[in-house]
Amino acid sequence: MIMPQIILATVTASEELPDSWHWIALAAFVLAAVLSLVLLVAAFVVQNRVIWFGPTAAFALLAGSLALGFSAYVYKIDDVALRPSGTEGASTIGQSLGIPALPVLASLAALVIYRIRKNKTR
Repeated sequence: MIMPQIILATVTASEELPDSWHWIALAAFVLAAVLSLVLLVAAFVVQNRVIWFGPTAAFALLAGSLALGFSAYVYKIDDVALRPSGTEGASTIGQSLGIPALPVLASLAALVIYRIRKNKTR
């Protein structure tokens, strides 16, 4: 009788996903994080308009959104508000998606800062 509870407690639905999806999401997250940091630095440092800023921001937002979407999907299939035993879930959606959302938020912040600085120099 205790064996099914142990199995339910240790096996998650995301373990059935192919490992390649996890690696793609990790690569997208790392790439988006690096690009968003470059964009933030460039938004503060660059005085004139640069051609590469817009496409780089779009690519960083796309890669970050891919990683964030995958994390949200894994949260949806793994973490629930109440476990089958009636106890509360492990984490809230804000706790689970806080880190994957950082590259997207940093890219958006870089775009806003870049636009503000560009408009002040005119």
